Amino acid sequence: MKVSKVAESLMSYTEQYQEYDPFVMSPEPSNPWTSDDLLFWDLEASKDPSQQRVRKWGFSLDEALKDPAGRDQFLKFLESEFSSENLQFWLAVQDLKRQPLENVAERAQEIWTEFLAEGASSSINLDSHSYERTSANLKDPGRYSYEDAQDHIYKLMKSDSYTRYLRSNAYQELLMAWKKPETEQQQQGRRTSLEKFTRSVGKSLTGKRLTGLMQSS
Repeated sequence: MKVSKVAESLMSYTEQYQEYDPFVMSPEPSNPWTSDDLLFWDLEASKDPSQQRVRKWGFSLDEALKDPAGRDQFLKFLESEFSSENLQFWLAVQDLKRQPLENVAERAQEIWTEFLAEGASSSINLDSHSYERTSANLKDPGRYSYEDAQDHIYKLMKSDSYTRYLRSNAYQELLMAWKKPETEQQQQGRRTSLEKFTRSVGKSLTGKRLTGLMQSS
């Protein structure tokens, strides 16, 4: 891979996540114990996610599922599309991986009965390969018996439901609920931080490139 591509990818990632780095930007909302900003208490009282959190759900499905509020909102959207069984299955498999060993076999069978058995109450659609692998795994059930099936359902949600969720009114309304205009100081802080990082990466990559050329000559 070309050095320029590596730098471009790294800079893109850094720019996307810089506002979540407390060393680069002040956290939002700020700590009410060390500032006069009371927004943190307002958010805690209302239980509504901040705009910063909601925006992060749009980075990837992983980010949405890592945040409890993000999972709940995505689940509500799936329920509106009558496809919530996909996320419920994914969460059930995540729970199976955390079960004590003595509970694994029973829990694995419960998941099969609920999602994959004939006439299952929350039936999911699997490709034949994943279904056969999972069925074979359950002859000796373990915490990772559903790995293939879970991966299939995750990719299905990522390529289908998740992209529609980001375009939905439900997500867009959440995104706008806590939106507030950036101050000139915040905008300048973002520009300065990114410029410093860009110069730093450029110098580092140039230095490594020169070192490599000297060693090869």
